[in-house]
Amino acid sequence: MELDKDMYSKEEVQELLQALQTELEQTKAQLTEFENVKAQMGELGRRNLENEIRMYMLKQGLNDEMFDLVFSEDIETAKTKIEKLKKLQQKQDMSNAYIPDNVKKDDIYTKAEKQGDVGTMLKAKISKIFD
Repeated sequence: MELDKDMYSKEEVQELLQALQTELEQTKAQLTEFENVKAQMGELGRRNLENEIRMYMLKQGLNDEMFDLVFSEDIETAKTKIEKLKKLQQKQDMSNAYIPDNVKKDDIYTKAEKQGDVGTMLKAKISKIFD
């Protein structure tokens, strides 16, 4: 579109305006399409981050129930939270583990046997006879 005249007729101006109007509408359509694509990209990025965090949680042995606790906008922050949660879960698992009540303590005979002291072993057996 070149403007090389000093004076234009009404029809020429209307043709120029029509061409500009068409170009403006196309640009608006492209802008709307771009904004939709941008919104979709943001949604895909968020989903990708969520999936990455969930996958890391599963690799660390944590289930999806704790996802809300570790979700963050940054994967490194989420990984740090997952590591802390894993340590807490390990501590809880250890404290919930079976702890026997009556642990047999080593008597004199067993201690002597471990040391290889035959004399003390005999004394311990003989002392049991007289008790």
